[in-house]
Amino acid sequence: MANKTEATLERVNRLLDAERKALIEGRLDQLAELAERKSELVLDLEQLGDLNQQDLQEMRRKAHRNERLIQSALEGIRSVTARLETLRRVREGLETYDRSGNKTRITSFRDARMEKRA
Repeated sequence: MANKTEATLERVNRLLDAERKALIEGRLDQLAELAERKSELVLDLEQLGDLNQQDLQEMRRKAHRNERLIQSALEGIRSVTARLETLRRVREGLETYDRSGNKTRITSFRDARMEKRA
């Protein structure tokens, strides 16, 4: 039973390290597969039942580390999304307010090109 426990713990640690590497390298497309594998390993760990506190603590530390990286990645994605939305609105035109406080939209001319002269 100890060999099965050690093998499962090793797989969990390798998976958590792979998840960290994917997050650091920005390979977010791999996270879904890793999450699925992680769920399977959690079920395997629950069946073992004879884990010591040191092993659990190490897994918990790595899982929390990865959770912080995931949160950072999500914040980055939200930031990029907001920036792209701002750029889209700028391309569509500019919103201003007149003296009366009424909103006015000045549409942009996408096909208009500026000629550079030396």
